[in-house]
Amino acid sequence: MQVEQSVFDQWDKLGLRAAYGQMLLHLANSDPRLFALSADLGRSSGLDRYASTFPERYLGTGIAEQNMVGVASGLAASGFNVFASSFAPFISMRAGDQVRMNLGYMGLPVTLVGLASGLSLGFLGSSHFGLEDLSVMGSIPGIEIVSPSDSRELFSVLVYASTSQKPLYIRLTGASNLTRVSPEGATSLTDKEPRWLRPDHDGISIVTSGVMSATCLKVAESLFSETGISIGVLQANWLRPFSAKGLFSSSKVGTWFAVEEHSIRGGLGSEILRNLKHDDFTRPNVITLGIEETFPRGSTYLTALSENGLDETGIINKIKLELKK
Repeated sequence: MQVEQSVFDQWDKLGLRAAYGQMLLHLANSDPRLFALSADLGRSSGLDRYASTFPERYLGTGIAEQNMVGVASGLAASGFNVFASSFAPFISMRAGDQVRMNLGYMGLPVTLVGLASGLSLGFLGSSHFGLEDLSVMGSIPGIEIVSPSDSRELFSVLVYASTSQKPLYIRLTGASNLTRVSPEGATSLTDKEPRWLRPDHDGISIVTSGVMSATCLKVAESLFSETGISIGVLQANWLRPFSAKGLFSSSKVGTWFAVEEHSIRGGLGSEILRNLKHDDFTRPNVITLGIEETFPRGSTYLTALSENGLDETGIINKIKLELKK
């Protein structure tokens, strides 16, 4: 499905959360089975135009994520192509039992969209931080998990989800004015393999996902300018199925920095460590840079990133500190 370059540029300016509903509207024009549900976040997720255009294929359940997942599951069982969205901590934890039974155990093909995951809703406080959603969703068998980096990647995932018969969790991070990292075309995430954004390295590389990809590219460029050390950047947006291809196939990388806008427990770094072969004495060193075991204070998104060492400066300082050891 073709989308004009100018449309992707507009979606990047809006950010993934606001662009999501507009993308569904685009897809719904050619998919009469598409059905969207929201837990009182229709306007916040860009679904207001979708709701007014296809009122018979939209349902706002109110702040009732458990009910929303149950209704979504019934619609999926009836043949609809269902997308259900809410803020990441609520759709993953408040509705955890329904997700486990209806999507994990029963395998109903519902696409759940975790809006504003990570630290992007910092102004609403710790209750709205999405820092454990990968831990929760990753512990439930049978659910695919992906975190796109820009609007092109999100659109490619939504196209994939519209024909997939598997339950899927899409983790949306970041705010507005995204930096594009994906290549041309709308199929950049459908092969589910990690992709080198910066392949040249001196034995040190970063592995990351979501909108952190753009930040990590800046980190690598800044460190090269300052120190002359070339650091690679590998994008691993699919947490399930997780492919270790590119991570362990080359012995040239001695140290990996797993950078994620998530708790240091249960996210990308944990998945990488889980895939290491413990009997391989040549395995690389893996250092996870994420949210420490705390509840960060409420603040603006940029301040929250800075205070938790996940802005460009913070990541650079953490990498420098580790390299000195």
